[in-house]
Amino acid sequence: MSLNQPIKSEDLLGSGVFEGCLLGEVDLNGTRAVRPTVKGTASILGTARWVIDKNDPVGAGFLIR
Repeated sequence: MSLNQPIKSEDLLGSGVFEGCLLGEVDLNGTRAVRPTVKGTASILGTARWVIDKNDPVGAGFLIR
């Protein structure tokens, strides 16, 4: 995505459209990041429970590079 270039995406069930845009870039302690905006509507269709093993290294989070 390019900065200030809106994109539209339809949800998986076809019941809504979402729009997003990258507003700018920022530096977070030496890590390049973006300021996004997202708008649209959604309904709760279900719930999930995540169980994370304390020995799983992904359980602490991850960065997409």
